[in-house]
Amino acid sequence: MEPFKSYCPVCGGEDCPTYLGFYCRQVVDEKGTYYESYRILRFKCNRKGKKKPRHRTFSLLPFGLIPYSKYSTGFIMKILRLWLLQSKSIKEVIDYISELDKSGVLCTGPVSLYSFLAYILNGIEKLFVCGHYRRLCSLLNSYDRKTMIKNFFCYLEGKFDGKARDPCVFGYNFYRRCGGYRKNSHFLFGTPSQFRS
Repeated sequence: MEPFKSYCPVCGGEDCPTYLGFYCRQVVDEKGTYYESYRILRFKCNRKGKKKPRHRTFSLLPFGLIPYSKYSTGFIMKILRLWLLQSKSIKEVIDYISELDKSGVLCTGPVSLYSFLAYILNGIEKLFVCGHYRRLCSLLNSYDRKTMIKNFFCYLEGKFDGKARDPCVFGYNFYRRCGGYRKNSHFLFGTPSQFRS
């Protein structure tokens, strides 16, 4: 809550946002544990800044979570590693997820795997557009999607430069590097409502 004291992400005002409470959402963490009611903090903009937008509330989403998805970045990466890097078949990956699924709410079909793949490909496209990660973009510059994703995982694991990067932290660093809440910058994985077309 402290960063919002000096700057409101909605209007830019000082000492502006007030805590509204929280809402609950479903979350699947990197281990596949399902949380039915994970609390997300909500704030209200009191329009103390120069901008006077119509939208007056915002949420503080922990950086390991993806907007509008119950699956965490860690879980998605774990599943894609099995499928794309360890060359497990779609059936083997779905069987693995079924073994984790004690609550009966995890993805159980190929469509979910392809939506996970879309999150990563969308993130890679954002990396190309932002221009901050030139070395990484040169590693990802391939027409073959599987090679592109493999190189992305190798980059995260530090195989190119010896610096391992947690996908959640890497996504957060991308957000901060592109301006953070002061510039209403994009999330690397997933797209919040203000960025939807």
